[in-house]
Amino acid sequence: MYHMTIREEKKKNNLYSFWELLGQKGIEIPIIQRDYAQGRKNQKELRNKFLYALKDALEKEKEIRLDFIYGYIENQCFQPLDGQQRLSTLFLLHCYAAFQDRIWKERTKTLEKFSYETRTTSRDFCKGLVANIQEIVLKREDVLSQQIINSAWFFLIWKNDPTIVAMLQTLDDIHRIFYSIPMLWERLVEKKLIRFYYVELKAIGLTDDLYIKMNARGRLLTSFENFKATFEKYIQDEGWDGDLAHEETFKSKIDTVWTDLFWSLIDRNEDGPVGNQMSKAFMNFIAMLAMIGQAIEKPEHRTQEIQKLQQDASKLKPKYFSKKLYARLRKYFNIYHEAVIERRIDLKPSSTLWGIPNDKLLYYLVTKASYTQKVLFFAQVEYLMKVKVTLFDREKYDNWMRVIRNIVARGDLNKSGNQTMIVRSPEAFEGAINLIEELSDGCHDIYPFLSKHQLRSGFANTQMKEERSKAKLILEDNKNEKLRNIIYKLEHLNLFRGRIKFVFDCLDFADGEDLNVSFAEKIYNVVEKYLSGGNISDKIRRALLCTSDNEGNYEYYEYWQSWWGIGQAHKRYLIRTTRELEYYIYATNYGIYIKNLILKLIEMGSVEKLLDSFVPPDDMPNWKKRLIKEPELLNNCNAKYIALPANKDFCYLLQGVRPRTLDKCTKIQ
Repeated sequence: MYHMTIREEKKKNNLYSFWELLGQKGIEIPIIQRDYAQGRKNQKELRNKFLYALKDALEKEKEIRLDFIYGYIENQCFQPLDGQQRLSTLFLLHCYAAFQDRIWKERTKTLEKFSYETRTTSRDFCKGLVANIQEIVLKREDVLSQQIINSAWFFLIWKNDPTIVAMLQTLDDIHRIFYSIPMLWERLVEKKLIRFYYVELKAIGLTDDLYIKMNARGRLLTSFENFKATFEKYIQDEGWDGDLAHEETFKSKIDTVWTDLFWSLIDRNEDGPVGNQMSKAFMNFIAMLAMIGQAIEKPEHRTQEIQKLQQDASKLKPKYFSKKLYARLRKYFNIYHEAVIERRIDLKPSSTLWGIPNDKLLYYLVTKASYTQKVLFFAQVEYLMKVKVTLFDREKYDNWMRVIRNIVARGDLNKSGNQTMIVRSPEAFEGAINLIEELSDGCHDIYPFLSKHQLRSGFANTQMKEERSKAKLILEDNKNEKLRNIIYKLEHLNLFRGRIKFVFDCLDFADGEDLNVSFAEKIYNVVEKYLSGGNISDKIRRALLCTSDNEGNYEYYEYWQSWWGIGQAHKRYLIRTTRELEYYIYATNYGIYIKNLILKLIEMGSVEKLLDSFVPPDDMPNWKKRLIKEPELLNNCNAKYIALPANKDFCYLLQGVRPRTLDKCTKIQ
């Protein structure tokens, strides 16, 4: 239907040259449009084909008619919905003709009527190009783009704008191709050798929505470009930018200073200077803010919306933002720009984040961050908001991030030693965000706050009790840093990862009592030496076999069992890795074995002395004595599984998790 209508419009001979359309109506590339793609490096073949076709027509003074360009009139200006790539190239060609023929400024006033609504920087560049026509000096050997970049009126930040970079590339090609054509301005403007069919959509009954559905030319708009267009309109309709100066509006800052935040994080080798990565970065960052807003403001269906945005940031819609959340978004952008770009503050936490490189937190946020990474960011930016960037205190900041790290590190334990972070669902995300928001009232000095305040939030309650106990201890030790340092050292051990309740148990420490610092140091030394590597050594397994619980049982392996039908025996696991010990300590009733082992190692001084001095009780079965005293037996049992018959008179050393025969399963008796 619309094809027929457009053909009818052609019959009306609505032919315009670029200069005629620009003079009569003005041209503004609407916000819904993508950036100037024809000038990209990877579009060189397509661009040159178009430019050489124009050159042939101008050189031979033979008219060329381009296909239709259609759009609508908005604010007395033509906004193209199809043809913006050609119009942008024609604008640059006319600017070049003005450079070449030294056209006086009063005759180039018309060129000022070409503008970009999509980006403030693109619009300002076009104005600057026209305003400084007289400064451009054309020599065949010159690189035109470099001359422009080196001009006083060119802002270096414009190099971040893909449209501007593409325009500079096109100007270089125009200079190469059209330099030798004389009287270029006359052929373009007066002889009208290049014309196209001009169609207004509304004049023929077409709508913008129909255009969007049918326009499949070139690259589709990115999710962020679509969101940005609708969000800017939403902000304008709601009046959220109020009486702000133009350079302070969202529309301006999103294309200028806020872009700097992500510039260092993207791959500049992608298509164009930034490719789609900047769009993804902004989309992920703003979607994260929307998730935080859902958690804090608690609208209906919030957890479903949080999960939706976590799975796909492109689902972001302006409706997620209230006026209050929009104000928070602006603060986040401005604070991060001030901290990272202006003041060069190193926001890398000193504490290990376990699984998240300390210096990669912002990188993950603008790529694909987990719930946990977003929670850590929220803690980071809340500190900057509450304390203010100018009063940034490295020690207090590290204390704050250490406490948050300890909270989010606590997830469900499993027998294999794998542990997910606690924030792995929309419900947990909401809980963590609200806990941190409550805690952030004391982020400027978190330990006094923790020691004095009872929190409303019940999220991570067990860990919060421990953090409160540690805060009190640290505050009592202000005159001596030994206690503070040993707490930090214990937290960083691979076995504990922020939770040191087990150390308190080993010390028989109760809240409100003094903590034995020298004995805590000894516990640290033992755990760091024997229980914080990757795998547990056979010496430690043998030491555990000669360690009893408080009732005289030497059966540390009884926490895990499974039936082995081939040998008609019960399998037991001797623990392979140190990460499995956290499950063993906190999720079973057998943690007493690890406590007693640590205490014995402190007493004996080394695992070798413990093994050498061990005197087995009379009722200990011989197979167990042999495993303790004959190290080669366990050394040759790669699987670290044993199997025991009902009477436990002997054991099998298994060479696999599920052996199907008795072959190679050594019987020890």
